[in-house]
This record gives sequence, C-alpha cells and structure tokens, in this order.
Amino acid sequence: MHWYYRVAASPVLGPLFAWTLALPAGQALMARSIAGVFSPQPIGADYAESAGIPLVLRPAQFMANAEDVAGLLAQVREQAPRYGDIACPVTVISGDKDGVVWTHLHSLGLARDVPQTKLIVLPDVGHGPHHAEPDQVTSEIRAQQQAAAQEPQARAGRPAAS
Repeated sequence: MHWYYRVAASPVLGPLFAWTLALPAGQALMARSIAGVFSPQPIGADYAESAGIPLVLRPAQFMANAEDVAGLLAQVREQAPRYGDIACPVTVISGDKDGVVWTHLHSLGLARDVPQTKLIVLPDVGHGPHHAEPDQVTSEIRAQQQAAAQEPQARAGRPAAS
C-alpha cells in the first residue's frame, strides 16, 4: 500500500493531508502514476480527464478511497475462504505485467480457488487489459453473457435459443 493511503486513512492526519496536500501532490504525480499503472502499454493523453481521475483528489473521496485501500487486505482475507462457494462461471483476464493486481498471486489464486474459472493471462499487458486487448475482453464478456442466457434453458431441459 502506498504511504499516502496510510496517511489519508488515519483519523488524525487523514483530513489534514486530504485537505492540504493531496490535491497539489496528486496533480503533480498523476500522469506518472497513471503511466505506471498501465505500463507497459501507453495510455491516451486524455485518459485522466475522460475517466474523471482528478475527482479522486477531492478530499472526501481521497479519504474514502484510502480507507477502502487500507481495509482491502483484511476484507480479502475474510472473503477468500468462500471463493470455493462461487457456483457461476468466472473469467479472469489479467496482464502478466500488472503491477497493481499481481497475476502470479491474485489472478492465479482466484482461478485456483473458484470452480469453473477460465483464466486468460495476456502477455506483456499491464493493469489495463481492457485497453490493451479490448476485442478479446469484449469477446469474453459476450461469451459469458451467452452462456448465462443458455443456462436456464439447459436446466429446464429445453434447447437454448440461438
């Protein structure tokens, strides 16, 4: 976890940091941070504005995001034992160069623990597989939708509609 999340999530320093330093520091570091997240793929020059990324620097949102990040590990540890209970098909699409959600730990672990998981690891792709390979991501979503639409008919013993 980045140091600024720990600071912003603290009850005493969090509001002070969020209301004084988060905005100017965030603006100064935003382009480099976004480039690092999506590396090795380049991201469009207008990505931050079109995705509304600067909105995360508003004090209340910055503190809320920091609280979410600070509590994430504990929440995942609590949820993980129930991954095996997931009964629907799952597709995990991950880039092997993702420096945010580590493929070797998170994606492979989820695929191991959730039955009926299809794992797709995209070579030389960072945290934005939907930007790097949009056609493949869209194709996988459509395949999941089609399978989900056919499932109720298959359970009822009727042929699926085409």
